[in-house]
Amino acid sequence: MEVYWIFALLTFLGLLMYFTQVFSIRQYLKSKPQEVTDYPMPPVSILKPLKGVEDNLFDNLVSFCKLDYPTYEIIFCLQDQNDPAYKIAMMVKQRHPDKDITIIVEPCSIALNPKINNLIPAYNASKYEYVLISDSNVMVGADYIKSIVSRMSDSSVGLVTNLIRGIGGRSFGAIFENLHLNAFIIGSVCFLDKYLHIPCVIGKSMLMKKIDFNAIGGFSQFKDVLAEDF
Repeated sequence: MEVYWIFALLTFLGLLMYFTQVFSIRQYLKSKPQEVTDYPMPPVSILKPLKGVEDNLFDNLVSFCKLDYPTYEIIFCLQDQNDPAYKIAMMVKQRHPDKDITIIVEPCSIALNPKINNLIPAYNASKYEYVLISDSNVMVGADYIKSIVSRMSDSSVGLVTNLIRGIGGRSFGAIFENLHLNAFIIGSVCFLDKYLHIPCVIGKSMLMKKIDFNAIGGFSQFKDVLAEDF
């Protein structure tokens, strides 16, 4: 009987958490921040760390070549030229000669976090003050940069991140990642931000200024942390 009540309690808590997260998402989406209509559009450096070929990698990278934004560069960064993602990055660059695309292959072992090792050479090579770190499995719409740069017009904002949703993906792992993103991550982020006023940063999309990032120590503060966005 005690085991029954333990499972009943766990089920109740799970359902309570689920419905709380669903409610939080609905409330969060209803309370959209005030739209900013007049704001500067500074050039942006987009850093894309690559490792291996994920589902829809080519389409994901191409979506960043279709951004409706005046000036930006894309830096694909890898550790090994034999990485199959290198060929995909080259294909994207060749098919979009009008875009400012750089591919950096530079082994780096400064950090325990392999993503940080990818990002350090790209960050050092980036040309612009505004830096956007974006994972390789992210696909965006044409207004992506405009929508997040507009938030940086507020001098009190040091970093802008985005809610994400998992779509596509054909492999077993991708399906479970989408389930995790859509059923847990988005709900938890909305709940913490909306009701506990604890902002959560999602590493798949992080826009910041170099002056602010360097002021907190840059990558040296996160190089040995697995969840660098935490």
